[in-house]
Amino acid sequence: MNDANIILTASSILLPLILRKLSVIISTQGQDNNGISEAIERHLTDVIKWATYVQFFGMSVPKFTDTATIDLNLYTEPRKFQSVVDTPVIIGEQDLIAGLDNILMLGEPGSGKTTTFKRIALTILREQPTSESDIIQYPIVIRLREMRTGESLYQRLSDLFGLVTEPREIVTYIEERDTHGKRIKTEIRHTEIRVGNDRIEDAIPRYLNDSNALLLLDGLDELAIERRDEIRDEVLGLSRRCVFRSKTARLSEQTGRPFGGK
Repeated sequence: MNDANIILTASSILLPLILRKLSVIISTQGQDNNGISEAIERHLTDVIKWATYVQFFGMSVPKFTDTATIDLNLYTEPRKFQSVVDTPVIIGEQDLIAGLDNILMLGEPGSGKTTTFKRIALTILREQPTSESDIIQYPIVIRLREMRTGESLYQRLSDLFGLVTEPREIVTYIEERDTHGKRIKTEIRHTEIRVGNDRIEDAIPRYLNDSNALLLLDGLDELAIERRDEIRDEVLGLSRRCVFRSKTARLSEQTGRPFGGK
């Protein structure tokens, strides 16, 4: 299946499925269904175009990811922690897709991390699940080096979903007593980004979980140290909230029903 056919499939079959999964939260938060539909379709098209081709150093022209790359052997423990006695555990791309754990992929520059992400994205978009634990519907790819200065991961994800956000000033009061026993009330103001009535930190995990998205974050090692620490903290916070709750399957292009369905 070429990239044009994948884009057509994503638009005609996958996108309506995603919107159905998100229908409750979209309605609850008063979001624009058409705006979300356009944003997700735009992102899926971008992911497909990004994933279809690779161009390594020394290549004069890009080549198809399928024909120019292979499924890598991935060790479950960093090399420096591997035992010289025990046989290392090796997994492949399908294990990453079918697993329910959050994964940090480590490797030297040029070792194939981004290429593996591309292969995983293509697999999710066009191939049938290979196990009951593979519940991913579609990939969301964020190339971290392309994020704007000061932009949070939550804000980038809200933009990818086409969500309308607004800053809201929150006022709280702390009441204390001074050394004489007199009550002193202190006003504290801070600004929160809201999606509807929800904090953006609460809303984004719901959109990811409800639609069974696989979030691929590429290029963490390419960020400056300060920026890397900021993104790392946001990733940790997000990972604590993003868990898959349901057993579903990707929608089949041929039958219009979930793969493996009766």
